Amino acid sequence: GADRIATAAAVALDSFPNGGAGAVVLARADDFPDALVGAPVAAGKSALVLLTQGASLPKATADALTKVLTKGGTVYLLGGPKAIPDSVATQLSTRGYQVTRYAGADRYATAIAVADALGDPSTALLATGANFPDALAAGPAAAHVHGVVLLTNGASLPAVTAAYLTAHPGTVYAVGGPAAKADPT
Repeated sequence: GADRIATAAAVALDSFPNGGAGAVVLARADDFPDALVGAPVAAGKSALVLLTQGASLPKATADALTKVLTKGGTVYLLGGPKAIPDSVATQLSTRGYQVTRYAGADRYATAIAVADALGDPSTALLATGANFPDALAAGPAAAHVHGVVLLTNGASLPAVTAAYLTAHPGTVYAVGGPAAKADPT
């Protein structure tokens, strides 16, 4: 595509050329953290990830959404109203979609909101939320094992992430040097 929004739309149309997506995961196009934790949601819902930016739904996203998801289907918004404005949620509702928002006070809490929505996964992959490559690589692996991606603050473990890990014991992998330093166990 001409940009990241059009590329996500092209992937969606290629993945579901005849429609039939189970849902759509919508993430902010101009900042990465919320999108990084979306792969397990998309995999679990037979969904795809589309991108949005600004106060209205981009045309490429709206067109792809119409082709891949039937009215009444669910669009999962990743992040709070500062990431994806309420006006976008309203546009989606007006188009006939159910809207569910997974959000927290910051990128770390949003990752926890996504994890909570997935039930009680027994595997968590930790990656820094300060940069995208490690978490981007962790997403497909987390989706494959029905796990979640949780974010560290570089080499430190945010309190919300530590609390989630304590409350949900299981297998934890640190992906990348900063996450390994944040949770050396």
